[in-house]
Amino acid sequence: MALNKVQIDLLNRFGLATDFRNLSDSDYFAILDKMEEELQSRGINGTGDGLNDYGELCRSVIASLPDD
Repeated sequence: MALNKVQIDLLNRFGLATDFRNLSDSDYFAILDKMEEELQSRGINGTGDGLNDYGELCRSVIASLPDD
């Protein structure tokens, strides 16, 4: 799945790889770890029962990671 500009900007903000075609294991886990951290710390909505827009963005990056 190709990343959109907002997803790429988010990854660039953290100095993470944006080309998912040939990710090394360390790049893969760096992205996964950072997106999970951001999702948990800043991605929960005000009522605590779902994701805010930022959380949805982080989740979309995680969903875009290759699964092979």
